[in-house]
Amino acid sequence: MKNLVNKYNADLVAKSDMSIEMAKKHGSIPYLATVSHSLSHTQYWLKVDEVLKSAFSSGKNTGYKPK
Repeated sequence: MKNLVNKYNADLVAKSDMSIEMAKKHGSIPYLATVSHSLSHTQYWLKVDEVLKSAFSSGKNTGYKPK
């Protein structure tokens, strides 16, 4: 399995970025996911949810309703 992962995911992270923990790198998907998850446990979540939806929404799936 490791060889398969290495084959298809090789060089997706620049060598200069290998030492950076992705969850701490501002603008990275792991950082956004970590921060969003943390905020989901606060009183600010409804506003955060609204802003994230507007930032990433294409408007094509307007019927989406969270569980």
